[in-house]
Amino acid sequence: MDRHFSFLSFVIGHLSFKIVILGDVDRPEFAGVLHSVRGYPDSRAFVDLLTLEAWVQTSSPLPVIDAILILQSYSGEHPASVLNRIRQTYPITPVITVLGSWCEGELRTGWPLAGTHRIYWNDWVKQGENELFALSEGKFSVFALPPIWREEEILLEQTKRKTATESPTNRQCWIFTCRSLNRPDFEMGRLLQKRMQLFGFLTSVIDWDSRSDWGAPPEVLLWNPGLIDDNSLAKIIEVLKELREKLPQTTILLQTNSPRTDEIRTLCENGADRVISVLSRSPWP
Repeated sequence: MDRHFSFLSFVIGHLSFKIVILGDVDRPEFAGVLHSVRGYPDSRAFVDLLTLEAWVQTSSPLPVIDAILILQSYSGEHPASVLNRIRQTYPITPVITVLGSWCEGELRTGWPLAGTHRIYWNDWVKQGENELFALSEGKFSVFALPPIWREEEILLEQTKRKTATESPTNRQCWIFTCRSLNRPDFEMGRLLQKRMQLFGFLTSVIDWDSRSDWGAPPEVLLWNPGLIDDNSLAKIIEVLKELREKLPQTTILLQTNSPRTDEIRTLCENGADRVISVLSRSPWP
């Protein structure tokens, strides 16, 4: 049996946008998600995918679903086979997986649901809620993008759209390398340069050792230092602090291999605007 949210104080503006939320709604870490969903009074909550599937199959006419929010308490909680069957009925409905604290290592050791927009529970209030609202309003939302996009591609698209009316021919992006870290990231920088150029950025590869010759600051700086370990974390933080001091208005994106949650927090506290995991998306990228 489903639980039907009905909160009249939030009715205005969201009557036509229908959300399905499923999973353990009683877990405290998902409280922010539930608060967001209460703004959409025609939304419904289900215990799991099987219950949602049964409701869809027995309803006539076919229910309208504008977004599916999956609350995932642990890796493998929701069977991909059932989700795939639901997708056959709702092929263009965005599916967003909100990951609980037990899912932090899922990309390394678990079974991530392919083809869903993944967001951690502690990022929901500052990011997911706004994206859900934009989706409901028909505005640009990452939840409306194909779930095969990489996170850095999404961020670049956001930046491009934001500045399209301001300086469409002068968007600057630096691909940052730091050879003093003894990392083979220069060739990676060249690959990232080609990728960013596809998004319309004027892109240059900038090396840390030549920082006295840098010109005007860019809108975006992307750095992939590779795998973080105890020996390199301190050096990365040192470089980030100086980058932030020299480039106070630049968006600094740090791309690493499967960072831990505490590493992400530390890097953001020391200058990074966003830390992107190379494996941040399951087969969707």
